[in-house]
Amino acid sequence: MDSALHYSAVVFGTVAGVVALSFGTSTIVHYRVAKETARWQAAQESTDDSHHAPLVRFTVAQAHRQMREHLLCRRESCERKAQAFQVLVEAGRIVPASDIGES
Repeated sequence: MDSALHYSAVVFGTVAGVVALSFGTSTIVHYRVAKETARWQAAQESTDDSHHAPLVRFTVAQAHRQMREHLLCRRESCERKAQAFQVLVEAGRIVPASDIGES
């Protein structure tokens, strides 16, 4: 009888551990998704000067840095990212998705 009780306790403990772990993992995933969504929305709604086109054309190094800084922005709504993208295309550092099938 003791071994059956011990077995039940082990099974229950294992199931409880799996449930707790899956709950904790899903909570972390939901938190990270919500956090990234908020960052993306903030980047899209931003009206500060950091998204305006620069007065002087970017160098290739500056364009790379701007692409990282404006990672969450869309080129259509962020003039800075659009110009950085164009500089990198002209330098041959990136290939637009529309040009990939043409080669």
